[in-house]
Amino acid sequence: MSDKDVADIRPGTADASGITFDHTLLPDAAFEFVIISDTHYMQVPKSGRVEFSSRLTQSARSEVARALIAALDVPLIVHLGDLVQEFPGSPNFNESRERARALWTALDADVKWVSGNHDVGDKPDPTLVDLPIRREWLDEYHEWFGTSWYSFDAGGYHFVILNGQLFNAELPQEAEQFTWLEADLQSNAGRPTLVFVHMPPYIFDVGEPGLGHYDNISEPARGRLVELLESHRVEWVFSGHVHFSFYDRRGATRYLTVLSPAFTRPGFPHIFTSAAPPERGRDDTGKLGFYLARATAAGLELHLIRTGGATSVVQAPGMHGAQGTESDRLLLTRTTRSLPESPVGISLIHPLSAAGQVPLVWPSAVRQPARNDYPLLAILEAGVRYARATWQDLDDSFQRARLEVLRGEGVHITATSIWESPEHFTSLLALHGQAVDAWEVWIPDGRPSVECLQALATAREAYGIPIGLAPVITGERVEGKQHARTRRAFRPEELAQLDAWFGECDVHVDRVVCLPPELDAEVGPLQRIGGLDLLVQLSGDDDEENAHRVARALLQVESMAPQTRVYVEPLVDLDRTMDVTHGLLDTVCNPRPAFNVLRTLNSLLFASRASLTLRANTDDADSTSSELCAVTSTKSRYVFIPSTAMGTTASSDRSAAAAMSGLPDEAQVTLYNLVQATSIHTNAREARARLERGIHSDPWLLVTPRG
Repeated sequence: MSDKDVADIRPGTADASGITFDHTLLPDAAFEFVIISDTHYMQVPKSGRVEFSSRLTQSARSEVARALIAALDVPLIVHLGDLVQEFPGSPNFNESRERARALWTALDADVKWVSGNHDVGDKPDPTLVDLPIRREWLDEYHEWFGTSWYSFDAGGYHFVILNGQLFNAELPQEAEQFTWLEADLQSNAGRPTLVFVHMPPYIFDVGEPGLGHYDNISEPARGRLVELLESHRVEWVFSGHVHFSFYDRRGATRYLTVLSPAFTRPGFPHIFTSAAPPERGRDDTGKLGFYLARATAAGLELHLIRTGGATSVVQAPGMHGAQGTESDRLLLTRTTRSLPESPVGISLIHPLSAAGQVPLVWPSAVRQPARNDYPLLAILEAGVRYARATWQDLDDSFQRARLEVLRGEGVHITATSIWESPEHFTSLLALHGQAVDAWEVWIPDGRPSVECLQALATAREAYGIPIGLAPVITGERVEGKQHARTRRAFRPEELAQLDAWFGECDVHVDRVVCLPPELDAEVGPLQRIGGLDLLVQLSGDDDEENAHRVARALLQVESMAPQTRVYVEPLVDLDRTMDVTHGLLDTVCNPRPAFNVLRTLNSLLFASRASLTLRANTDDADSTSSELCAVTSTKSRYVFIPSTAMGTTASSDRSAAAAMSGLPDEAQVTLYNLVQATSIHTNAREARARLERGIHSDPWLLVTPRG
């Protein structure tokens, strides 16, 4: 292809002006940097003929990511490789690389480069693409970018950059890189170290095939590399190449493959129980983006910045529709690691992960074992602190290992089992008690016998593990359903009688699962129940209704008994059962509106929970519990404003008007769009005007001064 056949990569097509990120909910960070991979800038043929139509958008999508990164104003960017779509040796490769590199070096940040296969050639493998790394391509890369293996220090971390395509290559540089790496890690022993390499050491497990596998480092180099990294307790290994997120932890070392802002890769979507995403899996825009990394007191935190396949900034998540004005800020929320006081949990109706094999198709010559890590990563992204899983997951070595990974990131795991007998329960605790943080027993018909309660009390003392209860009650009539359903939570009005029964039996139960009460209802006091787990069950395919259900549950949690938690289910859609239900994630594990509501409110309400005393407040004269849900702290009032899809514009306006009643025009308030995860910091006068314009397509949270 000659120059006359291609269109230019146009620099500066994404404008960062007007983009602002809101960091106010995040913990302090000593250092911030961005990790981005596989931007694949492309010189588009003037004919417009390409194999996939999304190829025509790659450069524009990566430009949107670059604009968002410019708005983050970080001092360091690590680019994990595959800067351009063209391959070494192609007619327009050097020109494409020069233009793409110029876009990134124009940013006010230090850009560190990792060599990818589109930069120096593929991994050496006689069964794969016939463009393996070559000496001349490597030399040329070194002339352009400097050596492809090096290290530096920044923000209290030691950064190590490796050339993944060199491993197992019959080039002298492979031995040079290994010798250098061993010396570098040894001389920096004891320092927190981060490693960046385009080609993942592995994606499923360290023993997976290498020969014929397009997406990992083959043996023998893989084993040597992994042993070296883990023996030096490297904290993170970041990779690219696969355009798909895989996450694992081995000892002290975490492995993460970083997604691309340009496109996803076909093949891997076979692990989803769904129809293929667009373009046979190549254009799953919900999985496009990059990471903001922050060095906090709790360690390195990663914040996923989703770009959504946007080809202009105004199309980016949070910047479209009513968004995109100068006052809108993209809200950054906390992850599990920095939300130790969050009461938010997930019920794992599905297994946490699913394993499968990518079919034997090009570009690999073997089936590739793969794992769906998106639910696990979504839990951490949303800041969830609790998860309930059936005990059978602990009997499954694969699921148990994934739960151990989740638990290692600070998520408390509760195992659930149906009550059969004291002997059965004791045997389960003996087998699995050390693998979880609590146990929940499901009681047929909902009333535990004296024998059951005594056995639970004995087991609690013997194993030192908190024990909770939930009912399994059949015969629940549901409108529109032929057959009665089963209820797995107590009703709020049943708790007093249950508490009295515990008193008669002289036992104390750590936790009880119940349905959320009405907003203005009081529960308690309860003398024999240590805490309540509100079970929030999403229902049907109405995303608006589910988003509001999550919002109200999180807003009311502090009005109930001490130590109340909220468990939401399902995490992922149920689309082939008797009761179709949208989850927090769809069938390809991309967020639904309820996920963003949960993620946003979790940080808003519980980032500083220790200093807040939140209470449900619905005492405004013109409000009802269905229209207004408000909580108050010592300094602020949080008012939930439903979208017009959940009622009339008048009811939403009445909620907002009641919240700002009596506030001076210049009083500072904040509006949070809970679905778009944006914030507007303004005064009461401007907030009233904005609300009067009818911006109720999404639910909002209005934060005003108290008093």
